Amino acid sequence: MAIAEDPVVGNWYTNRNGELLRLRLAVYRHDYLSALLLEYLDGQREIISVTEWYALELHRDMISISQRHVST
Repeated sequence: MAIAEDPVVGNWYTNRNGELLRLRLAVYRHDYLSALLLEYLDGQREIISVTEWYALELHRDMISISQRHVST
């Protein structure tokens, strides 16, 4: 069983197919997280629900994160 990654805006994630995507925006309604905007490397964007987020079985992409820290 995979450990679910909580959504963090700005972080990079990989999905089951190895596709790299970034969480661009979190939408809150009445103080509750209601939707998320994902952006893929090809520029395609997708709005998903929080339920869909956890069903994607995403994993944080540590290589992208480490490169960001090295370059700053």
